Amino acid sequence: MAATIAALQGSASLQKQRLGQRAATPEQLGGDELANSRIATIQQRENLQRQHQQRQPDLATAERANKEAAAEALTLRTRAAELLARAAAVDAITGKPLRTEAAELDHRAAGIEAAMERRGAEADMYVRLELANLSLETEGVSAQVDAIDSEIERVHALATHRREHDEAGEETLHTLNERLGEASVALIDSLTGPLRENYDTTIATLQQAAQSASKVQGDRSSKEGDLLAQIQVQVVLMNIARTRADMLARSIRLLGAVATLGQTPGAGKWIESRQVLQQDRKAADAIATRARAEAVTLTGSLGGEAAAMLLGQLDGSGPPAEEPPSAAPTPDEPTPDELPAGGADGASVDPELDTLATSLVSIIGMPKSEQVAALRPLMKCDAPSQPCAIMDLDADLNKAVTDFAAAIEASPLANDPGAAMMATAVQSMAGADGSGMAQATLEGVQQSGPDTATITCTATIEDLGIPMTLETPAELTADGWKLTGLPAPAGTPPPTLAQMQNVLSSLNAITSKIQSGEIADTASLQQAVMTLAPQ
Repeated sequence: MAATIAALQGSASLQKQRLGQRAATPEQLGGDELANSRIATIQQRENLQRQHQQRQPDLATAERANKEAAAEALTLRTRAAELLARAAAVDAITGKPLRTEAAELDHRAAGIEAAMERRGAEADMYVRLELANLSLETEGVSAQVDAIDSEIERVHALATHRREHDEAGEETLHTLNERLGEASVALIDSLTGPLRENYDTTIATLQQAAQSASKVQGDRSSKEGDLLAQIQVQVVLMNIARTRADMLARSIRLLGAVATLGQTPGAGKWIESRQVLQQDRKAADAIATRARAEAVTLTGSLGGEAAAMLLGQLDGSGPPAEEPPSAAPTPDEPTPDELPAGGADGASVDPELDTLATSLVSIIGMPKSEQVAALRPLMKCDAPSQPCAIMDLDADLNKAVTDFAAAIEASPLANDPGAAMMATAVQSMAGADGSGMAQATLEGVQQSGPDTATITCTATIEDLGIPMTLETPAELTADGWKLTGLPAPAGTPPPTLAQMQNVLSSLNAITSKIQSGEIADTASLQQAVMTLAPQ
C-alpha cells in the first residue's frame, strides 16, 4: 500500500507541476506582446503613409513651376525669332539693336530652361526617389502587420488546444488525487486499526513475558539461561517497537507529502490522524529505547564473552546475529513438535493437509519465477478460479514487464523519475518477478468442512518490510488435498484469469505506444498505466 501511495504521489506531483508550468491563455503565450507590436507597427505604417502624402505636393509644385517656365521660355524664344526676322529685313546698322534684343531674349529663355532641368532633376533625384522608398517601406510594414495577425491567430489556436489538453490533465490529476485519498485513508485506517491492535497485543504479550521471566527464581546453574531468556525478550521487544516506529515515520513522511498536494480527499483524514500517528511513533520509540536499555543492563549482569558479544550487537542497535538459547520448556509445557495443528473447533488437521500447508509456506518465500513450477503439483488446475491458467500467464507477464521497462529506457522517458516510479508500479501491479514475498510463516489451517479448508499465513513484502496476511483455499480431491486458488490478501478477492489477460494485453499495447513514440511524456504514461488496474 505504501509503495502504491508513493507511486501515485510522485505521479500527482509531476502532473501538478506540469499543469502549473503550462501556459494556457493567449496572454501567457505572448498575446499581449503581439497585440502591442501590432499597434506599434500599424502606427509606423500610418506615419509612412502620412510622410508620403506630405511629399506629394512638393512634386506637384515642381511640375507646375516647370510647366509655367516652359511657357515663358517659349514666349521669349518666339519674340526673339520675330526680332531676328525684322533685323534681317533691314541693313546691318539698323538691324543691330534688334539682333541684340533677340540675343538677350534667347539668353533669358536658356536660363529659364536650365532652371527647369534643375528642378526636374531634383524632383527625380529626391522627391520621386523618396516617395518610392516610402511606398516600399509602407508595403513592408503592411506585410509585418499581416504576419503579426497570422501569429495572433496561431497563438489563440494554440491557447485553445492547450486549454483542452490541460482540462484532460486536470481530470487525470483529479483521478490521481481520488486514488491517493482512498489509499491514504486505507493506510491510516490500517496503521490506527488492525496494525496497531496487533502491535499492542504483541507488545503487551512480550512485556508480560519479560515480567514473568524477571520473577523466575532458579538455582545458579539456570541463572545464565534465565538472563539470556530475559535479554532475548527485550531484544525482540526492541526490534518490534523499532520496526513499528520506522513504519510510522515512513508513513507520516509519505502522508505529509500527499497532503502538500492539496485537493486530496484523504487530506482531512490525515489532519485528524497526524497527531495520533506521531504520538504512536514516539511511544514506539520510547518502548524500543527502554527495551534496549534493559537489554544492556541485563547483558552487563551476564558477564563473560557472551556479554561482550551481546553488548557489541546492541551498540549497533540491531538484532543479535545469533539468537541466544531460550529456556527449556517446563515439564508442563509441550514442545513445538508436540503442539497440534489447529483445525475446526480445535480438532487435529489431516496430516496430508498439514503437509500441503507447510509446502505452500515454503514456496511463498521463493523467488516469483520459481514459484510456478513448485506450486503446480499442489494445484487443482480445473478449479473454477483456474489457478494454473493464471500461473501460465506468469512468464508472459514477466516478459511484458521487462519489455515495458526496456521501452522506457530506450525512450525520452529514460531519465524521468516519474517514469521510473510508473515502471515500479507496473511491476508490483502485474506481480512480476522481484515483487514477491519473504519470511512467510504459517498461522493456521482452518477446515470449514470435511473436504474444504483455508490455509492462513503471514508474509513480508520484500523491500518494504510490510507484513501481509494471505489466505489460500484447499479442497480434498481424489488425489488428496489440493490448492484450489492462489494465495491472496485476506479479505481481498484474487484477480480473475480474464482480468490478468486484460492486464497483459494492455501492458503490451502501452509498450508498443512507447516504442512508436505515441507515448512520449509522463502525463500520457500515467494515463495509460492507470488503465492496468484490474477492474
